[in-house]
Amino acid sequence: MWTPVRRKRRPTWLVAYALLAPALVLMVPFQVYPVLEAVWLSLHRVSLTRLHAPQFVGLDNYLRIARYQDPDFVPTVLANTARFVSGSLLLQMGLGLLLALLVHQTWVRGRPVFRSIYLIPWVTTGVIAAYSWRFIYDPRTGILNHLVVRAGGAPQSWLADPRLSMGSLILANTWKGTAFSFLVQTAGLQSIDPELYDAARVDGASGWQATLYVTLPLLRPFLLINLIIASLHTLNVFDLIYVTTGGGPLFSTEVMSLFMYHLAFEWGQLGLGAAVATVILALSLALTLLYLGLGIAAGSLWVLLLLLPVLVILTEGVVKREEAYLERTFGEAYRRYRAATPRWI
Repeated sequence: MWTPVRRKRRPTWLVAYALLAPALVLMVPFQVYPVLEAVWLSLHRVSLTRLHAPQFVGLDNYLRIARYQDPDFVPTVLANTARFVSGSLLLQMGLGLLLALLVHQTWVRGRPVFRSIYLIPWVTTGVIAAYSWRFIYDPRTGILNHLVVRAGGAPQSWLADPRLSMGSLILANTWKGTAFSFLVQTAGLQSIDPELYDAARVDGASGWQATLYVTLPLLRPFLLINLIIASLHTLNVFDLIYVTTGGGPLFSTEVMSLFMYHLAFEWGQLGLGAAVATVILALSLALTLLYLGLGIAAGSLWVLLLLLPVLVILTEGVVKREEAYLERTFGEAYRRYRAATPRWI
């Protein structure tokens, strides 16, 4: 009696790796190797004048960064980075979610047009966006001061004042980054089955209750993805800050990415710059693992939403050390700035 021969099925993991192989082959030379090279470079003393004579120093570059110039200088840079990242994420994700919920309403006409308009900031080149905001913030010819004066206020030096510069950068970065949050949350809203809202209305739920108990819980995976990608992108923002303030005034906007550039390419210390880049990589991995751990362990959306304000609160202790460093370094000039201008962030 003839019996059919059953073919042995290939393992699914083997098929998955075979499909991923072309992308992995491209990632190794263009992404993995540069990261490993940066880590290797951070363990050596290398300068622009002695590129071909690296000297192995182990962890000495990291120790030199920790005590760089002043004990409070690196905490100042970390505080600036934490404030820039947390402030940008709060505004980007909040505004992106509100815009996505608004455009998702059926009574809104021309929704495809609005979605296209909202994506313009995201596709705008970073340098062009930075120069645009630099002109907006110009103390003499900028449109922002023009509106302030028309409203009866006094013109401000938005990028030249240490008390206003960080808030101004966060606003500019929010304008550019909100579009990505809007895109992710719009995709999440479109993935929700409309029958769930019909069932909620049958059970007597109002619009706010449907949003709170149907929309937001189902958006949690998209919010988590948005939080991770936006955090990594904001942590590595360079062009906006470099073009607008260059890390000033009085180091009030000196963040990790700009500190790395200054060390490596302006001051010629490639080993120190690579060490800062490795620290940024470690912070990115730590944030990703933290978000994933909280997102998987948390049973609700609120843990993720409360995480960003907590970051702002935890930053305040480091901010005090930053102000002490600036006052000790610049003395009476910084005290006059602090007394004359209200604090933004």
